[in-house]
Amino acid sequence: VSPVQASAAYLAHIRSAWNRAHPDEDESLERQVVIVTVPASFDEVARELTLEAAAAAGLGNVILLEEPLAAFYSWLMAHETDWEAWVKPGELILVCDVGGGTTDFTLIYLKDEDGQLGFERLAVGDHLILGGDNVDLALARVIENQFSRRQLSLKGNRWKTLCHQSRQAKERILNGDTETETITVLGEGGQLIGGTLTARLRRQEVEATVLDGFFPLVSATMAGESAKRKGITEFGLPYEQEPAVTRHLGWFLERHRGDVATHLGKEHPLPDLVLFNGGSLKPSVIQERIRHAVVKWFDETADRLPRVMENPDPDLAVSLGAAYYGLVKIGSGVRVGSGSPRAYYLEV
Repeated sequence: VSPVQASAAYLAHIRSAWNRAHPDEDESLERQVVIVTVPASFDEVARELTLEAAAAAGLGNVILLEEPLAAFYSWLMAHETDWEAWVKPGELILVCDVGGGTTDFTLIYLKDEDGQLGFERLAVGDHLILGGDNVDLALARVIENQFSRRQLSLKGNRWKTLCHQSRQAKERILNGDTETETITVLGEGGQLIGGTLTARLRRQEVEATVLDGFFPLVSATMAGESAKRKGITEFGLPYEQEPAVTRHLGWFLERHRGDVATHLGKEHPLPDLVLFNGGSLKPSVIQERIRHAVVKWFDETADRLPRVMENPDPDLAVSLGAAYYGLVKIGSGVRVGSGSPRAYYLEV
């Protein structure tokens, strides 16, 4: 099925579940204001297709909200009465959202206009098809190399199984649950048992692949032409050629150096605070690597590390923030002046 059909199927299921729990016709989901979250980097075509999927699911009153902004609204919901104790006027906030398939960056700052404080979104990053899926594929290749000594190559369902096991092993090791994981891939057909392959994935291999490959400490560089080309295609997805999330983050901050200087008067677009979101950023070791990578990019000292904004449940933050945004739309809560995430040109 197409992505539009898949999205419509998810939304139709949610609508049916809601309506079953709320049998009163006036409370049906079709009659509610529905907030649907999308990646911040979705272009207008992708946003229109999302609305098309919502309409196909029977939902008419739909508002789209970018996921990093929703995650920030979740933080605001938890700090609705004391956010001024956490953020000062003129401070720059980075929302770093790395999920299974995409990476999103957003910059927000606290604006002081004639004594009136308010949050303003400053910038949104490009659409990067880069995330936990890429890490899982890389780890699966590391394990496959152990198998290849016996001149074996995995294809089809066995390769997919290896990728899934790699993800589970990665999460357990990086979360500190274990130091090593055993990976087992069953054989096929008559070789179901005899063709079983076994390998061990160790913390050293995981950290070398994840931290050095996807979250390295890099110095400031300009994005070359090669960064505009897509990398290998796996599972039909045009992944980024440059796998380093921290390098993409540095390029994103550099692109908005002028905006930060104009609105905040800062020489460097070094964030003062960072809000981590997305399943790929749950491990604290990855969060710390990103904080140090940002400081290294701008050649700053360790005392300039961005402060971390609490996000106790990254799996629910976007949903909770979207619900809070619904309250903001009717006049409750703290609003973020989001404006448009990109420029528009009108011919008159």
